[in-house]
Amino acid sequence: MSRPAHLFSLSFVAFAVSNPVCLPSLADGPIDNQDAQVRRIPPAGIELPVEVRADLLRSVNEIEEQIPKFDADSATRQASKVFDAWNDVRVITRAVRLTIEGEQFNKEPEIDQARKLLQSARNRVLELTSPAAQIAGFVPSWLKESGRMIAGYRSRLDDSIQPFGIIVPENVVADPKKLRRLDIWLHGRDENVSEVSFLYRRSTQDSPYLPDDTFVLQPWGRYSNAFRFAGEVDVFEALAEVQRRYAIDPDRISIRGFSMGGAGCWNLAVHHPDRFFAANPGAGFCETERFLTGFQSETLTPTPAQRRLWNLYDCPPVVRNLINLPTIAYSGGIDRQKEAADIMTEAATKAGFHIPYVIHQESAHAIHPDAKIEIEKSMSQLAIAGRVAFPKSVSWSTFTLQQPGAYWVNMSALNEHWTKAAIEASFSDDLRTLDIKTDNVRSFEVNVAAGAFDKTFLADMKTIQLIIDGQNTGELAPSQDGSLKTAFDRNDATWSLSTTLAADPLTVQTKTLYKRSGLQGPIDDAFLDRFLIVRPTGSSDNVAIDAWVERELEHAIDHWRLQFRGDARVKLDVEVTQADLDDSNVICFGTPNSNRLIAKLIDKLPLRWSKAEVGFGKQQFDASKVVPLLIYPNPLAPHRYVVFNSGFTYREYDYLNNARQTPKLPDWAMIDATTPTTTRAAGQVISEGFFDEKWLP
Repeated sequence: MSRPAHLFSLSFVAFAVSNPVCLPSLADGPIDNQDAQVRRIPPAGIELPVEVRADLLRSVNEIEEQIPKFDADSATRQASKVFDAWNDVRVITRAVRLTIEGEQFNKEPEIDQARKLLQSARNRVLELTSPAAQIAGFVPSWLKESGRMIAGYRSRLDDSIQPFGIIVPENVVADPKKLRRLDIWLHGRDENVSEVSFLYRRSTQDSPYLPDDTFVLQPWGRYSNAFRFAGEVDVFEALAEVQRRYAIDPDRISIRGFSMGGAGCWNLAVHHPDRFFAANPGAGFCETERFLTGFQSETLTPTPAQRRLWNLYDCPPVVRNLINLPTIAYSGGIDRQKEAADIMTEAATKAGFHIPYVIHQESAHAIHPDAKIEIEKSMSQLAIAGRVAFPKSVSWSTFTLQQPGAYWVNMSALNEHWTKAAIEASFSDDLRTLDIKTDNVRSFEVNVAAGAFDKTFLADMKTIQLIIDGQNTGELAPSQDGSLKTAFDRNDATWSLSTTLAADPLTVQTKTLYKRSGLQGPIDDAFLDRFLIVRPTGSSDNVAIDAWVERELEHAIDHWRLQFRGDARVKLDVEVTQADLDDSNVICFGTPNSNRLIAKLIDKLPLRWSKAEVGFGKQQFDASKVVPLLIYPNPLAPHRYVVFNSGFTYREYDYLNNARQTPKLPDWAMIDATTPTTTRAAGQVISEGFFDEKWLP
């Protein structure tokens, strides 16, 4: 592949075909099981000479002065949905600034890497400010070239510019409108990687796999989180950005990765199988308990809530979700991380289907060249067939409506969250019968896209006999365009047509609040969409409580930057508008006395909170010591969350191993703010729990 001319000329650092591919995998081991001696993640880098730091910042400032300003409070807040060529400049200056401020230059050569990245930013600025750029239909030169390209997009979560790499096939230059295959490649864990080193690698290194006439997207994943939480959002936001720029075949997108990227691949595959034509996970991990007790040699002491919350990302219990997604697992025969693919392939067999499993017996934590050839041969064949858009049978299991369904089945209400829910739905061969079996499901939707039913079927005005849990529920008729959209509710043992699709958390008839997809908790769910941190302007008249609030607020801001590489949006309580509430989940820190927004909301929540008492259900606590943390649908904007006194809930100890990065608190918790903050908790948790399906304690 050719190297774009606007990027700097560098010696090629390849994953040599003649040697096994080995990706970074740091840390892990008994020393990281001591929560009193937690090392810094990301680790501190070298100290920059004063003149070097000043020179780099001067270059950043000079470039940024030429970049159009972004006004997040105007209509441009929707800029995350449109292509903006300036983001390909912003991503570089932000990368250098973050790496300087975070002290993440780990080796002296990275200083030169930053300088070369800045030179490429200058080249892009020259092009974007040229007379040609003012002509309608202008396309930057780097979007018309093949090879390795670095780019950025504006994330809806926090307006930060996030980086990604894309390898553009050579044939795109000659035929840019042809729909092409795209592989998403998820990288391994590397605690020392910064935005500068990530962008530099994407400019100089290829992916382990380079299929013919195929785009390869390499997401950043917001650092080292196994492509969970905001890391998972990043994958899909980066994909959407690439689809804005290039002609990508939506039926030929695959998900692949190795090591930490293999863990991310398992997660994305089982929870989003209808997005891909194939999955190819290698090594990594697929669940929490066996990996941490085995690979990490950790003694686990989870709370009951934490154990239930492992099911947010644990893959074996929902392996049957892969039944329509061809998946090719890989492991080295002597790799300590071989266990993940062993577990998943065994779980698939028990679930009644087969996952092909490539093992190179002599390899450790690496992709052997011989295995690469075998795997890519299978992936190429699967790409020809493309994504299964309308499987006649769908199997879906979940523990939460954060992952409500796939293909043409979608759960809209459960009997109980964090207990496994399942749907098995199958059309007969002649499409005349739809048989659905459910478990722990209260409401669900069937949404078959237009064109699924052929013209002959529609011309004959054929109807579909519906059977749910053995109950004959009547007949359905597809629309003239061949689509079928309907919903069902369960009352006791009887299923009936729903009076409303569950798009609103408040049902039309009863106005009863209930958990639905996107409004189901736990606390960490608020950080998977756009959010705004609300800082108090008052005082609670309790020094200890106010100190705890300020400390945790700053912790939330700082660690969003450290672990999710973002820029938390913050406003004072007196500055928050209704537009903010409608647009964002609000994360309120303080008490009803210190934070005006909390005071405005408190009477509308199932929480009593005065200077003397914090009351929750039948429980009550001393408000001079206890601070409530919770997530709840915002009464002032019912499609959004309100959160009290919490950022994402895992902390410093959990940064040391990706499998630890699971929610540590459920929907609500009571924290004794007079107890010490640790690397595992914001203070002693004296009570915690989940709201029920109607958001009651």
